[in-house]
Amino acid sequence: MNVLAYVKSLLPSFGQDRVVDDLSRMRADVEDSLIPSLDQAAKAFKGQKFKSTVALGVEKALQRQFNVSGNVFEILLKLFHSIPSKLDVLDEAVESHFSKDIVKEAFTYRRANILKYAEMLSFVIGYTSRLTLRIIAAEKAAIDGTPVDAHLTAAQTTQFTEKYTSWLDALKVIDKSAAELKSAIESVPDVIIDETNAHGVEATVGAKTLDPMGMNFISPSWNLIYRVRMYAAEWDVATINRSKEERKLVELRLRELKEAREGKPSALIEHQIETAEDRLKKIDFRIARLSGDLH
Repeated sequence: MNVLAYVKSLLPSFGQDRVVDDLSRMRADVEDSLIPSLDQAAKAFKGQKFKSTVALGVEKALQRQFNVSGNVFEILLKLFHSIPSKLDVLDEAVESHFSKDIVKEAFTYRRANILKYAEMLSFVIGYTSRLTLRIIAAEKAAIDGTPVDAHLTAAQTTQFTEKYTSWLDALKVIDKSAAELKSAIESVPDVIIDETNAHGVEATVGAKTLDPMGMNFISPSWNLIYRVRMYAAEWDVATINRSKEERKLVELRLRELKEAREGKPSALIEHQIETAEDRLKKIDFRIARLSGDLH
């Protein structure tokens, strides 16, 4: 999606506080939930060879993309340890370049790049959290000889597949340092995006100048809080609660995997997992209701 189409997809106006709160929510998701979950998973699989095609495929893709060794969780953990410093850059950029009331007609190319990066980061955090659970469950299924992804709905499996390439593309962008992010933001012209001359501006300065981090693959469906009138504060609380529940579920899934490796399955753990997954479904329903995305 080019920058003109991207800005057209936004609400006519929204407050700076909506962006600030979104960044704060992402920081909580990463620091309090995702990094601890990845750390636990990295330790649980230290020295272990993956058995499932799901885990092996992701691991190979990450090793090839970043030219590194280590298991999938070790690679992701290193990457996500760098996220807080990039959120610092975004916090500063929003404070410097966004007014208290953000109007779509006054959006500049620089503002668009800041918001696109924030939306991309939100997508990566959510996808990685769900993928972590998927991989652990797939490893348990490989040990049991049961179908992979049996715990997922057909729609959930499809979403993993359809968004996988975008996730890898987003990881490439996020792999750049905080200093590179800051430099890229400052290099983008702080010129208002005008539909009547957008193509002329691009022809004059070049597409790379307007999108130095290469984020045209971003989908407007990734983060609806800038596109749908909703109770943003409630949405933030619901998404943070989801991250907390996912962290608990990672712990349970890892305990279940450990017991499977030892040949000592536990009915209690299975029940706790079912209960945790039920809570996640209820949170997802609430998030969908708040965003008006119920079908």
